[in-house]
Amino acid sequence: MFPEGMIDKSRKKDHYFDSDYSPFLIEDPKHGILRIPESRSIEEAIPSNNNLFLDFVQSCLTLDPEVRPGAA
Repeated sequence: MFPEGMIDKSRKKDHYFDSDYSPFLIEDPKHGILRIPESRSIEEAIPSNNNLFLDFVQSCLTLDPEVRPGAA
């Protein structure tokens, strides 16, 4: 889920989230309702025993750009 502070900064938050920060379900006539995927651990998603690599990928997937590491 997105951090509430990050949602508050969005100009279009009212199009995607309700007042308690729950995301709206988006209905697509072709595919039906598109649901938010369930989370799974990085170890389940990426078959690797390299913990340094998994930590790197996990940090790159941080949602909040103010917390996520930059290219530098």
